[in-house]
Amino acid sequence: MIEVKNNTININGIEEFIFGGEIHYFRTPKSNWRMLIRKAKEAGCNLISTYIPWCWHEFEEGKFDFIGKTMEERNLVEFLKILKEEEVYCIVRPGPYVMSEIKNEGIPQWLLDKYEDIIAKDIDGNKHDTKVISYMHETYLERVKIWYEEVCNILDYYQFTKNGSIIMVQLDNEVGMLQWVTNKADYNKATTNYFKEYLIEKYKSLDEINKILQISAKGIDEVINEYLLRSNYIDEKISLKIGREYSKFMRGYFRKYIEALKGYAEECGIEVPFIVNVHGFEDHGNSGRGIRYPIGLSQLYEAGKIPNVILAGDYYIRNISFDNYPDLIISNAFTKAIQNEEQPLFSAEFQGGGLSDRPRLQPSDIDLSTRVCIASEMNAINYYMFCSGENYENIGLFGRRHEWQAPLKINGEVRPHYNKIKSIGEILNTIGRELVKTKKVNDIYIGFNPDYYMNEYKSLKDAPVLDGIAGMRDAFQYDGMLKSLTQANISYEAIDLVTKDIDVDKVKTLWVFSSEYMDRYMQEKLKQYVEKGGTLVLYPTVPKYELNGDECTLLKDFLNIEIKESRWGRLYPKILHMDSVFSSFETILENVKGEVIAIDEDGSPCGFINNVSKGRILYLGVGNCQDYNYKIDLVKELCKKLGVTMSIEVNDTWINASLREGKDTSFILINNFDEIDKDLKVMIKGKEAFNGNLVSIKGRNGVILPVNFKISKKININWATAELTSIEKGEETILEFSTIRGKEYNFSLTLDNGSLKIEGASIIDNNKELKVLANEDKIKIII
Repeated sequence: MIEVKNNTININGIEEFIFGGEIHYFRTPKSNWRMLIRKAKEAGCNLISTYIPWCWHEFEEGKFDFIGKTMEERNLVEFLKILKEEEVYCIVRPGPYVMSEIKNEGIPQWLLDKYEDIIAKDIDGNKHDTKVISYMHETYLERVKIWYEEVCNILDYYQFTKNGSIIMVQLDNEVGMLQWVTNKADYNKATTNYFKEYLIEKYKSLDEINKILQISAKGIDEVINEYLLRSNYIDEKISLKIGREYSKFMRGYFRKYIEALKGYAEECGIEVPFIVNVHGFEDHGNSGRGIRYPIGLSQLYEAGKIPNVILAGDYYIRNISFDNYPDLIISNAFTKAIQNEEQPLFSAEFQGGGLSDRPRLQPSDIDLSTRVCIASEMNAINYYMFCSGENYENIGLFGRRHEWQAPLKINGEVRPHYNKIKSIGEILNTIGRELVKTKKVNDIYIGFNPDYYMNEYKSLKDAPVLDGIAGMRDAFQYDGMLKSLTQANISYEAIDLVTKDIDVDKVKTLWVFSSEYMDRYMQEKLKQYVEKGGTLVLYPTVPKYELNGDECTLLKDFLNIEIKESRWGRLYPKILHMDSVFSSFETILENVKGEVIAIDEDGSPCGFINNVSKGRILYLGVGNCQDYNYKIDLVKELCKKLGVTMSIEVNDTWINASLREGKDTSFILINNFDEIDKDLKVMIKGKEAFNGNLVSIKGRNGVILPVNFKISKKININWATAELTSIEKGEETILEFSTIRGKEYNFSLTLDNGSLKIEGASIIDNNKELKVLANEDKIKIII
């Protein structure tokens, strides 16, 4: 039995930490399959994931091979049998789109050649640059249904709930990505016909459609032909309205497509949970960024609401550093805000390497990115790729080789980061089932407005507004306030501002980015939050319009915010007691009510705090990026001003720290992005942790430290300043910890009439607590 509940994957009553890797049977010799799977298991993996390319198995229309008649690497049945025999869980991804660096993204060439009408059209009626298919085209869905019937009839037998190891099935892959990266929506007639149905269903009559869009169409076809398809030429306000309507429509359209796939699979007996995979991380030089990942979340916003569907993300952070690690935490927060409340945070494609050999990834990049996500409550990770491969029969988009800097080579040899993954696997096999029972402790809440990321398509006329929102959103929210909060170790949870209610009893402090555009219902929601007693932090401006361009100053009027002017340029406001805060945007205020907390160089107010109704408003009319360390100190001061208490603090920089608490057991997770080893003093909720003893962490490394971790009825780890890596139980219980030679470590243990001895370390003191000096990289406490 497989259940998705309490932010975990529950398998036969056991809450599991899912820790897996991608191995493609169609890219590796059949004779190596079992050996490669076992190497993944040796690294601690309890799951193997694979795509099932449509083009690989139906290479000619109507001709299927799943048993290796034409080539033994097509023997999907045998691969699934081996996974069952090796007792490892499995995720299968039968497309239709698989991407996976395959030509046509895995769509058979014969389909595109024979059924050209299914190819999406751009706004001028030309074939889409990427030849992406119109997802809901009747002809396409007919062929997809045949494909699903063939492949799902095989997958059905190998579900974990029946005879095999399949615990999840992914539906398509990165839906909407090809349209977004080209900034070209689909205007195939089959799709615009669905848009007509959407408008009629939503607004009921042509008169209401004309009223909402502020047009004068004589028929529904004219709405499409004279307004939607002429968005580059019509009035800017109309273009903005109809463009926004089309983006909202596309969210539902993507959902309909995924629901159709789900329906086909269920008709063939598939009953395990389904996955929808979200795209959006990008290369920025040697680093990966998630700054546009929320666009994928926005596109698949409605799809995430489908029952029995898990929303999962593609995370490729490349060379991780103190500068870009916040992208992982922000992405996790935004994903969690819109996903099913019971599901775990899950990356179904988590960086296990990289497509090309540039940038070269170090073992520490894989280790730290994994640890950061675990620290922010990710309970399921699948490395893509885990094993290198070869593109047989010329299917590869980038040629024959598919190395991917993967930890495991096609012949079973390992690259250096395999051992880092193996170390994490050992830790998770030791503590994973307790870890998934814990929740990240949050200090504040942040607002996530998916509609601010609804700019994947834009016309020449609405681009100025959409680009303006995106520029402020990226600079002042993502790379500004949220990055500062993250690097200050101020832990947060995101609230979906579109559909979720704000519980004032739970959400004491809510930090919300605003542009000049915000829909009326959302302004009303924030107003009600303050009226009920919430503390709202609003930055760097206040809305004057709805996102469709209609004027709306509801929130501005309620909060008594009067803006005299907005300033752009090199600005140096004073905020609280910190002068000369380098910024690029200010809103200058007049008739300020309450305490002024920010002023421009000329003394003009640009921020204040005030009581409004039963709540409070802290308005900071300043926009800046997180480009200086003093801005980290500034957000800490803002939190103090609001009475926010940090759950975890450390006495050094370039450190990510978080606290995961459960009913009985907790874990303190600390990651060091500096290249030097550090000895840290840790504070938990204002009190010294570990009885005031220091925590030693290697450069570019991390630790997961147990608190009140029960080993057996007679043995309990009250706390430890070293990372627990394994437990062996027998006549003696052996606890193994990872250490740094020459460093002191402290342990508080509860033993019921037991004695202990130490290997790999010298005992300094064993009175109230155990203090040792590590002589090796691993020490053992034998009880």
